[in-house]
Amino acid sequence: IPVSRWDAAIRSFETEKPTTFRINTLKTAMGPAREQLAAAGFQTQRVAWYGDALILRSGRLRDLQETELYRSGSLYVQSLPSMLPPIVLDPKPGETVLDLTAAPGSKTTQIACLMQGQGRLVANDNNKIRFFKLRANCEMQGASFVETTLRYGEAFGRERPNTFDRVLADVPCSAEGRFDVNEPRSLGYW
Repeated sequence: IPVSRWDAAIRSFETEKPTTFRINTLKTAMGPAREQLAAAGFQTQRVAWYGDALILRSGRLRDLQETELYRSGSLYVQSLPSMLPPIVLDPKPGETVLDLTAAPGSKTTQIACLMQGQGRLVANDNNKIRFFKLRANCEMQGASFVETTLRYGEAFGRERPNTFDRVLADVPCSAEGRFDVNEPRSLGYW
């Protein structure tokens, strides 16, 4: 971070971020999902740069997590910055794609949606505990075509050279969205 932007960067960690999420297009569409949310009393705002993302403008995250949409895996709570890497990757239906450091699965399941459930998507992580969370999220999101693997990423280059059309390597995910300068315990993982 350039010295001239340091204070602004620190202030960004002090700012409360809105709850954001994306619609899981493997299970539902934006229109019906927004209608269900509105009927349940939630106000949402579309994100101009990503048609499947919403900002929760009224309602609590805890209540959102009690909806049938959430429980069925028809939406996924995810920060807007976390949605950018799959958009930049731009996977297409029918391609062979590798998410090299995939757990817990937010970007993997987004890639699955962008691929419209068509093609081959390999989601890898080398942490056993996080791997099982990845597998559970893929199942919950209806991304049954995703192949989950538990291994060190270096193996893919040796064992599967020239296999993938696209590779997402978000190494390492910073987890900055979980960092709160007002909560010292949040520094532990970060």
